[in-house]
Amino acid sequence: MEIFEYLRTAFHVVKAFVTQDKLIYIGLGILGLFILWTVLCLCLCHEAKMSRLWQKMEKELNGGEVTKEKYFAFTKYIQKMPTTVQRNWKKYENLKVGVPSDYILQQDMLDNPISGGMRKQNRSLMKFAMWSVTILFFFLSFASLGATNALTAKIVIESAIVPFVLFLFYRLNYYIYTTVRQYEYRLAVDDFNEFMDFVDSKIDIQELFDGAEDYLQVNSNCYEYAHKTKPHSALAEREVQPLPIKKEKKVATVESGEQIYAKQEKEYEFPRSKSGKIELRSRQDFSEALVVVEKLLETKPTTAKQNDTKSKRVAELMEAMNKYRNKKLK
Repeated sequence: MEIFEYLRTAFHVVKAFVTQDKLIYIGLGILGLFILWTVLCLCLCHEAKMSRLWQKMEKELNGGEVTKEKYFAFTKYIQKMPTTVQRNWKKYENLKVGVPSDYILQQDMLDNPISGGMRKQNRSLMKFAMWSVTILFFFLSFASLGATNALTAKIVIESAIVPFVLFLFYRLNYYIYTTVRQYEYRLAVDDFNEFMDFVDSKIDIQELFDGAEDYLQVNSNCYEYAHKTKPHSALAEREVQPLPIKKEKKVATVESGEQIYAKQEKEYEFPRSKSGKIELRSRQDFSEALVVVEKLLETKPTTAKQNDTKSKRVAELMEAMNKYRNKKLK
């Protein structure tokens, strides 16, 4: 009960100080804070941040032929992008197939980071602040005008005048914020498409690091976070595994090794041309082919027959993906 008394006393103190004119001045001051909040959100939003980052990355590739040093200066900025983009670029470095736009998508770069909680929570918080201030002002206005008078409709309506006018100003500021934010998103989409066209024309990892794959793996700096999340203690725990468990895993691998490629053939059946070669006809086929190649490269054959099957399968898929890529560039 003492807490309620403190709250009631504080309310009476504020009520004794506040008049209708002072309420207007305080409300306009809070409007200034809302405007400052809006400006900071628009300057620091994800779209603006990505646009500034793309400009820095383009500067690293401008001016002459792209060298290995320029490439690594370019990829250091990828660490500031969403984690999905970092992982996809790392996949591009490992596979060296296709062009960057096959791996970096608008959905991962722009849509996912701003269509989820971050953007909605900011807008919800702003609306909650507007309504809270408006309701508080109504209570103060009502207490100021009707403290010593009988409750009438006139007092209620007059008490709502100042809060209602202030709420209109707050709502107008919120409407401007959402409109400008949507405009920033459309500009960011255009900048992203231009950026990816520029990167596609400048970077070809297969050509840039032909014969220097080890140099690329050692100096790659686009996905440092993946290595930082694996502490040495966790690696040590994995190495100290009971011997029977390791033997069971090896036996299971040997038994299922002969069925790996047959299962992948069933899961991913690609269309073939009249000559019997794999023919990729859509981006979905290309993406599925990337998945298969990645799985095959991660698989360790236990027999010479499995190794030959793996090599033929990878070569066939790589040839199909290169044909699809050349067709797309034309």
